[in-house]
Amino acid sequence: MNTATSKTRCPTIAEIARRNEQAGGHYFDPGTLRFFGQTLGDFRARRIAGRVIVYAFTHKGWNIGFAGRPSSLAEYNETTGETRTPADAQELKELLKR
Repeated sequence: MNTATSKTRCPTIAEIARRNEQAGGHYFDPGTLRFFGQTLGDFRARRIAGRVIVYAFTHKGWNIGFAGRPSSLAEYNETTGETRTPADAQELKELLKR
């Protein structure tokens, strides 16, 4: 199966945030979001080559150095609920550039 065009449903941000919290993660904690001036509604999830990539663009004045690229980006592990910065984060940010 070609994972780049897979019809597998991508989890919603609400599902990802809930699973991440259950796994002990802090990526979507209210305090973390508040610090970065973000809300859950700022985030998007996209399946890229079989991976779930979670990202958000800069919010309210945090535009220094991002040039249309996501300011927050993580790979979500559907099995464990954890998020991590992928090794190819810069390439993914270019791919997701507005």
